Amino acid sequence: MEHGDLTVSELYDVLSDRARRRLLWTMLDRGHPGTVRVPEELPRLDAGRRETRIRFVHVHLPKLVDTGLVRWDDDELRMGAAFDGAEPILTAARREERTTPLPGAV
Repeated sequence: MEHGDLTVSELYDVLSDRARRRLLWTMLDRGHPGTVRVPEELPRLDAGRRETRIRFVHVHLPKLVDTGLVRWDDDELRMGAAFDGAEPILTAARREERTTPLPGAV
């Protein structure tokens, strides 16, 4: 997959995890380039515990980079090539999550 060629299935897979959603919402709030500093800001994104931080760095961030939603340069995350195309779905998913709590949602 080339960055920027994100499929709907891949985007829904990314959005299936709360930690990844919160990172993407933070980037949406900040606008372009949506910079988030790693590891300083991860505690605010559900990564307060050491194990969670490790999972974030070794699982969530690589997945976001592989999909092209995020670029990871040294200690900064920025919006990737696929972010703009995904923004309408990200915005709609965020709005839906805020207004329609689902049973068992995390």
